[in-house]
Amino acid sequence: SCLVMVTQWEEDHQGGNSDGAAFVEELIHTLLTFHPEKTSTLKPTYIGSSGKRQELDIKLGSIGYLAVKPNQKSAAPALYKLVDITNRQSNSSEELVVVIDDRFDPVAAKNTQQVFRGIASNVISFSKIASVKTATMH
Repeated sequence: SCLVMVTQWEEDHQGGNSDGAAFVEELIHTLLTFHPEKTSTLKPTYIGSSGKRQELDIKLGSIGYLAVKPNQKSAAPALYKLVDITNRQSNSSEELVVVIDDRFDPVAAKNTQQVFRGIASNVISFSKIASVKTATMH
């Protein structure tokens, strides 16, 4: 029965980025724990300059957040989303924050941050969010 469960999980997540999905869940949990007073929307959508709906991971208050792992599989689609969203005039006042997972490969995370700097309103490392959360909870 364990093999059946593993096989089912693999089928459900075929081609998916399970590591990236886990990071998204962790970011959402951290943000909601740290800011319980703010209105949140999971998977908020923005219309991009292409006319397509682009989905971020969470909107907390007026800020949209996008979780990014420091690898091509995660960063490339995130970059496309942000460029599409920010190139639409009606989105010019939107505040969009990219959160990079810097816990396992700080060098790759720093390089990935540099790519997003000119596009997102803010680019921060996950360890900064997590350390603030930890400091306020003790």
